[in-house]
Amino acid sequence: MMLDDSEKMEPFANMNLDKMSSELINYVRKELDSNSVDYLEPLTRLTGGYET
Repeated sequence: MMLDDSEKMEPFANMNLDKMSSELINYVRKELDSNSVDYLEPLTRLTGGYET
């Protein structure tokens, strides 16, 4: 399967950030055995870093 240019530059552009946020915080809560763990701010997509 060939990727178009947008998929090469932003391979996770279609990722559901709300779902990932929920799954991540649930994992951290389980690992720390604490339901009091929460985000200070909602997750946001970071851009850049293509040169690294």
